[in-house]
Amino acid sequence: MRAVRGRVRRLSRDLPAFESVWVDALAQARVLTPYQAAEINAGRGKSLEVGPFVLFQPLPSPGYARVFRAYQRRQQRWMRLSISSCSPGAQAEISARLKSLVHRGAGLATVGHLAPVVETGTAGENKLWAAAPDVRGQTAAEWMINHGRFPPAAVLEIAQQMLAALLACEQAELLHGDLRPGQVLLDAHGKVWLPEPGLRLAVRPDEGFGHAELPPEAYECLAPERVAAGTTANTASDIYACGCLWWHLLAGRPAIPGATSLAKLRAAQTIKVLDVCQLAPDVPAALAETISECLRRDPKLRPDTMGRLAVRLATPSRTAKSQLARAARRSATSLRRPSPIARVTRRPARKAMRLAAAASAVAAALVGAWPYWGAAWLKHRSTAPSNASPQQASAVGEEPDRLPTDQALASLGKPNAAVAPDDHGAVLQTAWTEPAANVLELKGGKPQRLDGSSLTDGMTVRGPAGKRAAISAPPTGLVVDAEDVHFENVDFIADGSPAPRGDAAAMVMVRALSARFSGCSFQSAAANLSTDRLPAAIAWLGSPPAGESELTLPAGELSVQRCVFRQVSAAVRCEIGAALTFDFAHSLHLGPGPLIVLAEAPQVDEPITLALEHVTLRGAFALLECRYQALGDEAGKLAVLAADCAFVPAPGAGLVVFRGAAHPGPLIEHFNWSGQGSVLAREAPLALWHGANGRIRAAAEEMIQVAGLVRTEVGFAGEAEDGPAASRIVRWQVPLRSPDPPGIGEDALSLPLVGRK
Repeated sequence: MRAVRGRVRRLSRDLPAFESVWVDALAQARVLTPYQAAEINAGRGKSLEVGPFVLFQPLPSPGYARVFRAYQRRQQRWMRLSISSCSPGAQAEISARLKSLVHRGAGLATVGHLAPVVETGTAGENKLWAAAPDVRGQTAAEWMINHGRFPPAAVLEIAQQMLAALLACEQAELLHGDLRPGQVLLDAHGKVWLPEPGLRLAVRPDEGFGHAELPPEAYECLAPERVAAGTTANTASDIYACGCLWWHLLAGRPAIPGATSLAKLRAAQTIKVLDVCQLAPDVPAALAETISECLRRDPKLRPDTMGRLAVRLATPSRTAKSQLARAARRSATSLRRPSPIARVTRRPARKAMRLAAAASAVAAALVGAWPYWGAAWLKHRSTAPSNASPQQASAVGEEPDRLPTDQALASLGKPNAAVAPDDHGAVLQTAWTEPAANVLELKGGKPQRLDGSSLTDGMTVRGPAGKRAAISAPPTGLVVDAEDVHFENVDFIADGSPAPRGDAAAMVMVRALSARFSGCSFQSAAANLSTDRLPAAIAWLGSPPAGESELTLPAGELSVQRCVFRQVSAAVRCEIGAALTFDFAHSLHLGPGPLIVLAEAPQVDEPITLALEHVTLRGAFALLECRYQALGDEAGKLAVLAADCAFVPAPGAGLVVFRGAAHPGPLIEHFNWSGQGSVLAREAPLALWHGANGRIRAAAEEMIQVAGLVRTEVGFAGEAEDGPAASRIVRWQVPLRSPDPPGIGEDALSLPLVGRK
């Protein structure tokens, strides 16, 4: 400790030797790692001790847990420690699944290529830890950041080593559940490791639109049936993940695209993965065919066991092992620069951890020295930008000759979209490189009627040659019962007659589980009508897909991009019972009714997610109104993910409204708001309860889980009647993550002059 005391004297000079000076000296002497020093200086020294472990340094996180390299003091061994959080009341259930995971993986500790969970325990209230053998190496995702895509022979070797491990898991009746580039480790000798098989399924067995809180890369290899039908993980879903993973390694990019979690889930449900040979023509035929079989959307058409996959890829290769080993050595050499962490890990374990144990004792003694707790630190954490995903970094660093050119993409018949520079409401122009299929082109000019029976699954409805088209909505609404119909640049106009039964009328009646609206507008020609006499823009009624089992939980998605709503009782009135996702982006809602009205509260097995990006709510009754007759002890999850939005409800209105006789406590308990960069008018309450006898009460805001939403004075460019451009934010009084204003931006939104002066 003499060297440390000398550093303290040099650092403090004429000042007292504060505890922070000792911490800095220990870090410079590499007794503490940078992570440990940062935690101690932030007043979180006790957090370095988790059960029998001392946290040493953080490792790449899978999203559902924080992962650390840690030292187990009694056994004197390095371990890979995963710490996960759980909701109140779920700790006992998850703990039981983790103990079962340890039992089933007991025989896998001696199997090569696997690092199973060998111990588990609790880490305080609502936190659990799982420990696995420590494996030194880097993930396949990290490798691609530095080197681009893998050589095909190396991918074949990775696949063969993975299948040897997965075959052992299959024989132990253990599913992996989290196969993706960020969860595949390569050591310096070219050996492939799969850490913590089964951990994700133990911590979070359910996936889908109601569970979109993880980073986008966590959903890269998710099987489509797990998103669409909410099915549990099985061998077929692991096989699909293998195909996605190998496709990613060969192409250098994810098989399932998407920059956000919801975009990933949507793509996993709908996209057909491109043949990998079009991006990597040098792929061995056996590997390419196997990947295609793994990526079949129907689980029954995929290989039924890992053993069959292993047989398909058992072709020996003289160069595969050597190429993978060379790649691992090249990466290890590039990462062999001296660093505090690397030098500490090269010390003898006993000596290093005597220092680590001493450091943890110092940490415990210094916990109260620096009061960095509380709101300031929480605000800093909530506004800190997230790190770029490995896939995003890979896309930036990829070699040009390994990426498909724009011409190659165009040859696949994909649309190339660009916004035409037009000061009077430019519309999205779509140029097709080949004749468009399943497209219904409407006539331009005056509003016209459309027969819903002419619509088919996956059809696009739009005007001629990129021009706008107008549809006059009949009193009963345009009925859409085909799946995934896409309305593009269409103006829906109600004739102005009042709704016959309150808000029962709607311009579009969607009797399907999915529909899309891009560049559309919805407005009524009515004037001076009460909100309950106006039609809704969209009534989402839904219907289970034909031929599906009654036990299958349906999942639906409504996508609204660059749309405007005016003079409507609601933008969307939802009367469907299912796991639902509402995806709104770059859209303006002028009310007077709410943006979304739920006719009934979400059920336990039917979570609802509302994703908002650059949405402006101006003068409306609420963002979300949830109606209910009665509430049980449990309610379904209701999640809002809002990014860069602006919410200015009408005077006296709230952001969220619960309407029912019973107290909305169960709904509020399962309501979660997350995101970044959104603002709320200063005077607007977060939630209102419209109870019996017309009584209105404001909810206690400490009961509501809200993150990334700040109150401020908001100034618009003009009056709401002056068109969408006048509803852009020009003044706000709180710092945000971006200098750009929240809400709708410079993208032109179209709203015809109907019923306006």
